[in-house]
Amino acid sequence: LYNKQTDAVQKSLRTLSEPDIADILIQLDTQTCAKLFRLIQKTRAADIFALLPIDTQEALLSHLREKEVAEVLNELEPDDRVELLEDVSDELLEKFMGLLHPVTLEETEQLLAYPEESIGREMTTRFITVQSNWTASRVIDHIRETGEAVARFDLVYAVDDDNKLMGYVELKTLLLANSKDVMRNIMKTRPITLSPYDDREKAVNVMNKYDIPVLPVVKENEELIGIVTFDDVAEVAIEEFTEDVHKMGVMHATVVIKY
Repeated sequence: LYNKQTDAVQKSLRTLSEPDIADILIQLDTQTCAKLFRLIQKTRAADIFALLPIDTQEALLSHLREKEVAEVLNELEPDDRVELLEDVSDELLEKFMGLLHPVTLEETEQLLAYPEESIGREMTTRFITVQSNWTASRVIDHIRETGEAVARFDLVYAVDDDNKLMGYVELKTLLLANSKDVMRNIMKTRPITLSPYDDREKAVNVMNKYDIPVLPVVKENEELIGIVTFDDVAEVAIEEFTEDVHKMGVMHATVVIKY
């Protein structure tokens, strides 16, 4: 990439979707990948980085300056950051953890403390909570104020003063409600929940059974500590499907042999 091409390349990148940019980065050698990555808008860089395979992420970070690495690591969604850190060497783990902001570091250490392949490793701690006595109008205002910092808000969760989960409301319901409607009157109670210690496969099974793309994660005392989305456990779902297809193939082959 030459300096005279920089503006043209940046303009081109702005017209491409994040998955398309990730596909381009994957095909480049590491040095060129790093040069192109530096031209991506900072507001999009972490989201694009999260779409890269782990080995590409590690190689890319090794070619970025320490300040750039810190920016990427701190902007990643908690579950995406954990997925990367649990795969690196102990030496890199120590280095990367040292680049995290104090709050981000504490958040990351908490997630890494959960067992491998557990929901705790996959959940994000960035979500929106409201009080059950808030009006629909106040909840919508709260979403506008805080929504930029969260992963998604398909569902808005109501908690009590101790952060215990009381219920949830779908965004569609919230938008169609009267502005003066109170959360406790429009929210659904007894939400289906997961424990951070549950296996990832349980999340896939529960989401499929109840057709819910997002599930709250709670402690034993019902304190809401995170959410997990189908996107977070999609890889597990694909693995299960592949195994099922493989088993069906084996069964079919066995039947053919018998006959």
